[in-house]
Amino acid sequence: MFNPVSFTLDPGDRLVIRGPSGVGKTTLLKGLAGLLALDEGEVTLDGRTALDWGIPYWRAQVLYVPQRPALLPGTPWEFWEMVIGFCGQRKRENEEGARLHREDPRDMAMDLGVPEKLWSRPWTSLSGGEGQRILLSIALALNPPILLLDEPTSALDSASCALVEEVLQERSFICISHDPNQAERLGAQILRMSAPSTDEGESEEDLENTMVV
Repeated sequence: MFNPVSFTLDPGDRLVIRGPSGVGKTTLLKGLAGLLALDEGEVTLDGRTALDWGIPYWRAQVLYVPQRPALLPGTPWEFWEMVIGFCGQRKRENEEGARLHREDPRDMAMDLGVPEKLWSRPWTSLSGGEGQRILLSIALALNPPILLLDEPTSALDSASCALVEEVLQERSFICISHDPNQAERLGAQILRMSAPSTDEGESEEDLENTMVV
């Protein structure tokens, strides 16, 4: 589905994935999150694979945030209460105890320019930008070791984008972006993905796509 990719992230590292549409950027993120099976290769966190950790616990630590919220029922606050009850999140509480520091997602959302009153409104009444920032604030409040973000600012104006980027500079993440300058603003390294070669052997384009950061 995409060319071979190899990289390592240390705590505090930030990585932006760039590349044209259709090269597998979202597929890569979902594979890292354990939402899709990879054809080959291995993804580890602290030397352990998703199977070693257990899939629910892995997904609670390597947290995927889609570009847009799905058509969710209820309100954002009801969604938050449901998420913290997931077995992977409960296991984090049991395993990490006092080391697990969660924020109030409403406070995180305020930092992103989202008023608290929106948490009691139906998801369907929110704009694309409001929904995107609330979903991100939930992910930030869960405080996973690594965030996987699929174009987290795609629905935002420049002012809201700047607020999100300021908060993200304090986190470890891998994100997809089509903004050519966003990686520099975030202080992130770049992984460039390209379309798989149809020729036998590796082309220069293939080699560019395989990088260790």
